[in-house]
Amino acid sequence: MKNVFTEGGHDNLHAALVGLALALFVVGILAGFHLFIKGNSRAAGAVASLAIAGAVVSFICSTDAVLVDSDARVDAFVSAAKSSYGVPLTHADGEKAYRAYRSGDDKFEANIQGSEYLFGLSKKGDNLVLLILGAEPRTS
Repeated sequence: MKNVFTEGGHDNLHAALVGLALALFVVGILAGFHLFIKGNSRAAGAVASLAIAGAVVSFICSTDAVLVDSDARVDAFVSAAKSSYGVPLTHADGEKAYRAYRSGDDKFEANIQGSEYLFGLSKKGDNLVLLILGAEPRTS
């Protein structure tokens, strides 16, 4: 199946928004300092406050972009696992897989129809392979 954890996404948007937040903060503080030196303390405070507020909003938006993007990646992984392997993973299982993939561990556990399974993720070029590493025996 395609590696949905790395293809596309908002990584560039996140980096751009964090860069914008940093730029707004630095430029706002420098402009405020410049105005303060010129004797316009009210304008300096207003400019610095607006810059800091803009930086905070930009940073919050970048965090939201990452959260929305990771949710979409998890849903795509769950769908791909179901269509490629017939494994009925839940969204929570997909989140475990995403965290395992991002941390480099590449192993996660899932409860499927009452049995615990240990899955592994293996990268093969641009594809992702889902491996069943182990399972607890069923007791009926």
